[in-house]
Amino acid sequence: NTSVTKLDVSGASCSAEGLRLLGEGLAQRAAPITSLSLRGLRGTASASGGIASFLTACFKPIGLTYIDCTQLVHEPAEIITTLCTLVATADNCLRTLRLGGRESWPEGVMKSLCDGLSSPQCTVEELDLQGRIVDVDVALRLLSALKKSRVHRAALGARLLSAAAAS
Repeated sequence: NTSVTKLDVSGASCSAEGLRLLGEGLAQRAAPITSLSLRGLRGTASASGGIASFLTACFKPIGLTYIDCTQLVHEPAEIITTLCTLVATADNCLRTLRLGGRESWPEGVMKSLCDGLSSPQCTVEELDLQGRIVDVDVALRLLSALKKSRVHRAALGARLLSAAAAS
C-alpha cells in the first residue's frame, strides 16, 4: 500500500532476515515512510545488522521525519552508528530522534552521534537520550555538539543529573 506513511513495529520480535525483507519492500515504495517506531523491538543479537539495513531502507531523502528507537532490546553500536550516518546525509528531513534507553553507550557511539548532530546536513530538532548518558564529560561533549546543531529540545534524563551532582 503506497498510502501508508507511518510504520510502528514497536515491541515486535524480528529476525535479521525478516527485517531485511521488510526493508526491501519499503525501499521499493514510491511514497516514503515519514514516521518509524521501533520502540522495544526485540530480536536476536544477530538482528542488529538487519535493523541497521532496515533503517537505511526506510531513510529516503525528503521522507522520514520521526524515528523512535527507544529501549531496543539489542542495541549494538552498528544500529546507532547507522543512524548517526543517516542524520548527516544530505537532503534528509529527520526532525525527531528518540534513542532513550536503560544503558549508556560505549564512548565511540556517542562520538558518532555528536559528529552526526554537528553535521551541516543534520536537521534533527528534537533529541531524546534519556537514560543513555551517565558520564558528565560525555554530556559536556554532547552539549557542545548540540550548540552547533539545529537541536532545540534535548531530553537527557535524570541519570545525568545524578552523575553531575555526584561530581
